[in-house]
Amino acid sequence: MPFVPGKSGNPSGRPKALFDVRELARKQTSKNIETMIELRDGCPDANIRLKAANTLHEIAWGKPSQAVTGDGGGPIVLQWLDAAAVPSAAEDSTEGDSV
Repeated sequence: MPFVPGKSGNPSGRPKALFDVRELARKQTSKNIETMIELRDGCPDANIRLKAANTLHEIAWGKPSQAVTGDGGGPIVLQWLDAAAVPSAAEDSTEGDSV
């Protein structure tokens, strides 16, 4: 179906079921945090304790940001090229070839 300007491609919006599931999960937040605290403090498996501790930390403080850098840790450098000045792939592949 072609795009029609001024008309939504999704007139019904997001399905209601997604909101219901999200709301059910949000109602379990306190219990889930209590479970993570219990795992962090009492689980004999160190990997599970670490995962619970990290998850609690991320809930409280968010995930740490990651820097996006270029080569050698420097800034990312973008170059804009004029498409007319760049030979096409078809022109490049035919040079020197004989049929």
